[in-house]
Amino acid sequence: MARTVNRWLLASIVVVLAVELALFLVIAHTGSSSPSRSVPKNDPVARRELAAAFAASDRLDYRVDSRFVRTLAGGRRLSSVITEVNRSPEHLTAAFGAVDGVIDGRVISCSTKGTERTCTSPRAATPADGVAATVASIEQLTGRAHPFYVVRRAPSRRVLGEQAYCYELVWTGAARIQPWGRRSEYCFGRDGLPLRTELERNDGSTDVRVARKASRSVTDADFHELLAPFDNAAIGLPPGASISSAP
Repeated sequence: MARTVNRWLLASIVVVLAVELALFLVIAHTGSSSPSRSVPKNDPVARRELAAAFAASDRLDYRVDSRFVRTLAGGRRLSSVITEVNRSPEHLTAAFGAVDGVIDGRVISCSTKGTERTCTSPRAATPADGVAATVASIEQLTGRAHPFYVVRRAPSRRVLGEQAYCYELVWTGAARIQPWGRRSEYCFGRDGLPLRTELERNDGSTDVRVARKASRSVTDADFHELLAPFDNAAIGLPPGASISSAP
């Protein structure tokens, strides 16, 4: 399996990036000026470190149970639990009554509709379903002459008693595209364990995800626990079967 990418809206990047780039080139050709406000600068070291942290996370075996809180512009809060299990190349994420991932080279999507809980496997996995695609998207949006985002180090944090090394993606205003909002922050343990993410939008709303429990030991039972509520037969994974033996 390869790791799936929900993460921070990679699909939206792919869809709109070409359009935004075209608009940017038209603006440049017609002589329109860039935003008058001070544009933040890229930290090339932080940019490399962020890519390395994502790569280390992809290689690491872990289970992380996180608390997710969305705070709306008016102050109302919505919260949930997100569980992520990674045993490269196996990966599943459970959130909001759904489970998504890649099993034995196939994308799976499990959802709840009323009392029915089923999984589908619509296609074979591709490199676009992996962390490498996330890193490539970040590098594409931060590596151009007039970047849409810049990467900088953010203050470190303590999460679950561990030192968390943090990096932020800051929107420059060079284009309307905001797949990571106005600002996003990623925090990793020294070995790449994902400990915290935050996304801030222009309307003042935020998404914060903080690890509440983490383990660097993963077994088939962790995967089966996430898939247990669903009709595993739809993905060729009967109860008790090994994850690696799914057809």
